[in-house]
Amino acid sequence: MNDLDHLFQDRRKKAFEKGGRYALAIARTLNLFPALFAILVLVLYRKLLEEWLPPDFPVAWLLAVILTPVLASTRFRTFIQPADPFFLAPAPDKLTRYWQRTFTYNATIQCLAVLGWMAFLSPLFIQRLGDGIAWVMAVVVLITFKVFLLWLRLHELFGKHPRWIDPVIRWVTSALVTIWLFQGEFFGIPLLAALGWTGFLILHHRKRRPPQGYIPWDRLVSEESATVTRYYRLASQFIDVPQVGNEVRIRRGWGWLNRFPARRPEHTYLYLYQRTFLRYREPFGVSLRLTLVTGLALIWAEFSLSLAASLYFLGLWMTAVQLPWIRRIHRFQPWFRLYPLPEQQKTLGLSRLVWIILLAQSLLILVLPALTWEKPFPSVPLLLAGGWTFSTVYARWRIPRSMRKRKAVSTMRS
Repeated sequence: MNDLDHLFQDRRKKAFEKGGRYALAIARTLNLFPALFAILVLVLYRKLLEEWLPPDFPVAWLLAVILTPVLASTRFRTFIQPADPFFLAPAPDKLTRYWQRTFTYNATIQCLAVLGWMAFLSPLFIQRLGDGIAWVMAVVVLITFKVFLLWLRLHELFGKHPRWIDPVIRWVTSALVTIWLFQGEFFGIPLLAALGWTGFLILHHRKRRPPQGYIPWDRLVSEESATVTRYYRLASQFIDVPQVGNEVRIRRGWGWLNRFPARRPEHTYLYLYQRTFLRYREPFGVSLRLTLVTGLALIWAEFSLSLAASLYFLGLWMTAVQLPWIRRIHRFQPWFRLYPLPEQQKTLGLSRLVWIILLAQSLLILVLPALTWEKPFPSVPLLLAGGWTFSTVYARWRIPRSMRKRKAVSTMRS
């Protein structure tokens, strides 16, 4: 039983140690890139504050859009494992302490995340919305509601019958809180409405309290597995992670693309990688999301071509670094040995596919700016020319070069 007293701390410590090893491995592969990326973000942020942002820009709405998902996204880590000793140890008092420590841990981590976002946004807040005291008050309000939303999430997880409306309520509540907070009308009717809505949610969730001793183990294990898988998938973008998996999805609406390229031996790997891209959940999903998000971000960046170009190339680059993962799926497949083809075709097939995807994304991102900007000419054509140049250089030069370098390193090791 003494082990159960320290079970949460032991699992948290092991999770931190494993996360630290992955972070160190990623840092070794990236060299100075994180520092350069941080410097680039700070420089762009400073130019945004001093030069690019027009005086009438709706900063309150921008902060609400950024902080609503920060409040609503409440990942709840429990460190529960499928073969958990709790199944064999009916000790309600120790279980209660375990859940209390779990809630405290998650509340601390997520409040630190809110504080980090508010610290990053503090120059914008203090320049346009209020002084330092107002910023501190905003942080207190956001952290209070973050803990409250985490408490709602805990009730959702432990509820006997989770409902689709629960996440909707959390997102709507987060949006209302951020709009109410940053629009500057705290008191009067808005404050009464906020207190009334909070009281309603408390009563609503207390009525749905599960019976004493009820623990939805399957749901908790699934939630924990999904969170850990997300971390592994993030790390797999930079290093090899053996635990990471991927989900196959049949996208019938995109099947017509498999008629291309023509059925010829030199297109074998291109065809294989293209089918993989269309059938697997990632990186197809992330490419689609980055295209949409970048296009939406460009709608509000018309006032500065430099800012629009930065966002545009950042979206292209974030997609480009994900795409070589397609080749990793087939590294150990037996049919590569059954049907040997020239090794250069692997590089050529991947290079062609990445080139086609980036060319298409360069064009699709600019559809929304072309339709919404008051003066899309010549900015949109210039961005498109830059995007196609970036696509060609990355796919035709960067990918073959990195694959030759990786092969040389593996040959030296063997």
